Amino acid sequence: MKKLGFTINGVLRDFNSQFEKYYRKEFIKNDALIKMDDNFYAVEEEETEDEFQKFSRLERELITLPIDTFDLMNHFSFDDKEAFDKFLYQDYTFPIFGGAQSIPRAFDFLLRIQEIGEVNKMFEVILISQEKSQAVTSTLHFLAKNGCRARNIKFIDNYSDVWSFCDVVVSETPEVFESKPENKVSIKMNTLYNQWSESDYTFESLSELNDKDLLVKLFVNK
Repeated sequence: MKKLGFTINGVLRDFNSQFEKYYRKEFIKNDALIKMDDNFYAVEEEETEDEFQKFSRLERELITLPIDTFDLMNHFSFDDKEAFDKFLYQDYTFPIFGGAQSIPRAFDFLLRIQEIGEVNKMFEVILISQEKSQAVTSTLHFLAKNGCRARNIKFIDNYSDVWSFCDVVVSETPEVFESKPENKVSIKMNTLYNQWSESDYTFESLSELNDKDLLVKLFVNK
């Protein structure tokens, strides 16, 4: 049976919003930082900037919005890649990967799409994510708390690997579109950071894929 893959971030999980929330918590709205001067020495409360001004200045210095590239290090300041990995894969792994909100109604649409594939024997659904270390467990928690009923979940090293086992892939990740073979089908969930990526279909929501006629076109009449 053919395989329909869904990458998790940006399709089912609002990853970037959760990343930004905890970045702000750690580097901007951290009480320990607010009460230090620019050289990170503690100062008396009356010598500090107004709290709102301090937040605003740190935001300007550390965060570049909107997120219009896929690499979050282009938008959130870190000393180096090691500091980025420590933040994401050690300090805030569970809050970010496990605690993120789902894309509105995404799991409802996923369930309906999966049922169409099963009932009509057209395709199997596979959820896909590029994770490492504790992020795997955290992602499984995210799926469980949202009542996910997908039977197949696959963790991969590179997003280009999706094409080795999927016929159609729904994603927001530029690497997925850049690596697509000619005989496969890509479906892009539209974002600012993938606006230049070419795909066979571009949707704003999974509701657009929740269409039996379209799925028949993709898997039966292709």
